[in-house]
Amino acid sequence: MTVTPGWGHAGRRIAAAALFTAMLPLAALAAEPQGLSARDYIVRAYVLQQRGDAAGAYAALQAAARNAGDRRDKGEALYTLAVGELSGRFPGGAAQGWANLEQAAYAGWRPAIRDLAAAQQDRRYRPRDLPRLVKAYEIAANSGSSSIAVLLGDMQRSGALGRPDPAAAERWYAKAAAGNSITGTKRLAVMQAARGDEAAALATVAGLPAADRPSAYREIATALSTGAGVPRNTRAAAQWAARGGVVRTARAEPRATTRTKRSETAGRTSLPGLDDLARSPAELARLQRAAAGGDAAAAARLADAIEAGLAPGSPAEVVTLRVTAVGGGRADVSDGLVRAVGTVAPTDPAAAAAVTTLKAAADKGSGDAMAALGRLYSSGGPVDTDLATSTDWYRRAAETGNTDAQFRTGMAYSGGVGVAPDPAAARAWLQKAAAAGHPMAKTTLQQLDPAPAGGAAAPAPAPAAPATQ
Repeated sequence: MTVTPGWGHAGRRIAAAALFTAMLPLAALAAEPQGLSARDYIVRAYVLQQRGDAAGAYAALQAAARNAGDRRDKGEALYTLAVGELSGRFPGGAAQGWANLEQAAYAGWRPAIRDLAAAQQDRRYRPRDLPRLVKAYEIAANSGSSSIAVLLGDMQRSGALGRPDPAAAERWYAKAAAGNSITGTKRLAVMQAARGDEAAALATVAGLPAADRPSAYREIATALSTGAGVPRNTRAAAQWAARGGVVRTARAEPRATTRTKRSETAGRTSLPGLDDLARSPAELARLQRAAAGGDAAAAARLADAIEAGLAPGSPAEVVTLRVTAVGGGRADVSDGLVRAVGTVAPTDPAAAAAVTTLKAAADKGSGDAMAALGRLYSSGGPVDTDLATSTDWYRRAAETGNTDAQFRTGMAYSGGVGVAPDPAAARAWLQKAAAAGHPMAKTTLQQLDPAPAGGAAAPAPAPAAPATQ
């Protein structure tokens, strides 16, 4: 889970802890004092954690949670307990950690709400009382959390809260888009396109940075072709996919005269575009023959066509085609392979082949394959969910220059996901991602505690220290 135990404003908190320590003799710290306020217990927990006394810190936080009359103190204590329990630093285990995290969210503690939302989006957490948690989500979204607004939109779109409500989903996506969320803006465009308002969808996409527009078109195409929370419309999907360059159209790339002809400009087999496939069964048959013969580019193109509803095929066939593509040298479609794996049973032989193929491509140095493995191990399926392994693959991909992996590695070090929290490493990786143009890295850096004078990163916070809202 994405937990950020961040002691933002570290100087003020350390000063408070130092004052508290000075007021108590060492013997008082060793014994459990009585009559302290919840805030005193929280500060005591920080001091004990700094001294390496995890058991004492755990007891102090439990006392803080019991004695808290203020929702803010209660939420902070429960959240800090949950962080320690989920990371294994405190007893109680994961089940108790999730329960404390939920209670912290119900108390309105925003880091807990944020972390539960992130874990739910990553399918690492399933709420036990979704209606109650949704109320906390709504408060956070209305207070400016774009990521949680996106989650609420996703739940309304999928019907997780009852029947699908496209209008409510669009409202939450619009709120996220108003907060400059790239994801929210893309999904707002999906909903607009799904209800037939092409002009509004085009205007929404036009408001994105130029680098993000093709992926927005592709997201619209995928949603319309699969019917993912919106009415299925394969004709419109083909038009949006062509805008996004999912495949090159005949106008953009001359049609091949032979099956093996290579495009001099692209360096790949010249293949029919989506509009060609929609019009010509002969072009589709040619593409199917090339894919069956092991042509990596043709396999990737046919998988796109099946996903767009322009060619027959099952989810397992899409996985098999993308395995052929990655195994044939098209490691750039590794992320699409992981997405496809999520549509088949974990025990499907195609899923096992996907894992083997991605590892082989990663062993050859493909950063795309390494990043795809990072995503696979974070969500699970044909492999067990393993956040430490996920972060390791993301780090390896980041070292090859993969921008998204650099961002995800920075976030892992920031929140202690699969690694010990390391603010210096987090800032370094996020700076690399921001310099490479990652749309969320710059904003995330601005939310971190500012580095001290001289440009050095802030010292690592205590692992079990309380968080700030």
